Amino acid sequence: MRNSLHILFAMLLFAGLSASAAYRSVAVERRDGSKLFVNIGDGMTAGVDGGMLVFSCDKGRVSIPCDEVWHWTFSAEVGDDAVWSGVSDVADGGAVLVREGGNLVLRNLAKCERVAVTAADGAAVLSGVAADGVFTVPSETLSAGVYIVSYGSHAVKILLGR
Repeated sequence: MRNSLHILFAMLLFAGLSASAAYRSVAVERRDGSKLFVNIGDGMTAGVDGGMLVFSCDKGRVSIPCDEVWHWTFSAEVGDDAVWSGVSDVADGGAVLVREGGNLVLRNLAKCERVAVTAADGAAVLSGVAADGVFTVPSETLSAGVYIVSYGSHAVKILLGR
């Protein structure tokens, strides 16, 4: 809850500061120490939706689980426009994604690794923590389509058919 309040406070500052020519991106620092630089686009907005910090603009939508966000601020650095797809790193990091029965199972994760599943449009679908390095996605509850499964600094696009 406290983290969400900090995010909401930062969003209030967003509208007034984003117009400054000195700022080129939003720097999101995650609790694991990694940083994500999101280029500022025309009409960019920030909000919290379903436990996700969401940036939207003419380029697309970027969603980050709120509990992964340590803080965010404006930056003069140039970000990577690839994040607007929702995927900035598609390496698997040693994890294995398999289908078991009606579920998708992500194995070989770090203990208590945070996992998020988003739709291709960036909408939050599911998030949680891997128990003993395993995270299960009940695929029968997901409709056919493209999803992004992200964990740590990695993400994998998957296509579910019926």
